[in-house]
Amino acid sequence: MPKRAKPSPASGPEISDAIMQFKVWLLGLSPMVWRRVHVPADFTLRQLHGVIQVAMGWEGAHLFQFHLRAVRYGSSEASARSPEATLESLRFRRGARFVYEYDLNVPWRHEISSAFVEATVNAVVSKRFAKKQQMQWTRRGAHLLLQTRTRALDGTLRSTFEHWFPGLANDNADRIIQGAAA
Repeated sequence: MPKRAKPSPASGPEISDAIMQFKVWLLGLSPMVWRRVHVPADFTLRQLHGVIQVAMGWEGAHLFQFHLRAVRYGSSEASARSPEATLESLRFRRGARFVYEYDLNVPWRHEISSAFVEATVNAVVSKRFAKKQQMQWTRRGAHLLLQTRTRALDGTLRSTFEHWFPGLANDNADRIIQGAAA
């Protein structure tokens, strides 16, 4: 069977179904302020900056930069490289960490990492999208899986179910009370 030819640059970029998940936390604050974000792997660093702005509640009015492997990407006014590099092209490994700074006059430093759990979710989603699988998920189905997994990690899944099903019994109530007493 002949191998597929790689798409030429003239035919446009290849569409990727990969989803990346990052934990973003603001450094130097207690209690810790953090967010978990899901983005397509073909997002650029500039687009990731936009997602972080929304997730953290920033206004997008200041300069920004990412520090990755001793290279700065970000606002041109900061003499940084262009943030148009895609996340996919940066080839992050599991557990990769890098720094995002916003408002460079009084920088708000954020550490960003990908964790093992995120890689596991991506593996499940990728398997389900594989052509050899008889039953494939739609993009919506994969999105719902990621939302459910995120709520499980953030501890908000139970409250969502309790909202939907007000009479839901809490089988862990005794363990929670015992844990709090200890």
